[in-house]
Amino acid sequence: MIGSSTANSVSWDHHSHPLHLQANDQPGVVLVQQPLTEHNYQTWARLMRESLLCKTKVGFIDGTLKRPTEASPEQTQWEKCNVLVKSWLTASMKDEIKASVVSLTEARTIWLELKE
Repeated sequence: MIGSSTANSVSWDHHSHPLHLQANDQPGVVLVQQPLTEHNYQTWARLMRESLLCKTKVGFIDGTLKRPTEASPEQTQWEKCNVLVKSWLTASMKDEIKASVVSLTEARTIWLELKE
């Protein structure tokens, strides 16, 4: 099940739930204006984390929001949000870096790969 106290106590259609999508939550939006390069990871990661925190999606990169079981009614919504977060991450990267992570299936995996 979802691994957050907010997620466990609030329906995912509530604005404070990490699976909630706002009308302006669109794929490919650039959340960090300075794209990730091989030289600015620390700054980029801090700014990206702050942006995702404001959008209640930081759990997708820090591991606190676990993938629901396939039988869970939240599974499809989790998948949508995961794809959205992946698109936000890759929209803020130089093409060479994006090419190295674009095939990864979870935002958390991308985050960990970039950290290394």
